[in-house]
Amino acid sequence: MPVYQELQNKWDAYCRLDCLASEMESSTVFIVGQTRHVRSGAMFLCLANQEREKAGLSNIQNHDLKLLMKCAVLTLKNLIQKDEAENH
Repeated sequence: MPVYQELQNKWDAYCRLDCLASEMESSTVFIVGQTRHVRSGAMFLCLANQEREKAGLSNIQNHDLKLLMKCAVLTLKNLIQKDEAENH
């Protein structure tokens, strides 16, 4: 990998700062949302933890999206209610 060392340095810095996850694809959503002046958001589900795996710890993977979807729906409902209350 031509940029392996750069990526590894970033990952090591994240780990030193106790970062719980790294993700980059949603940055586009936030940039477009800010540019278009619309609310944007993202929800994440951690499927595995490569640091636990490296340390020889259990790394149970859960692919059940029900809780994530329930959280997303409730969050949207709350935002809609908040917007409606502010506009009345």
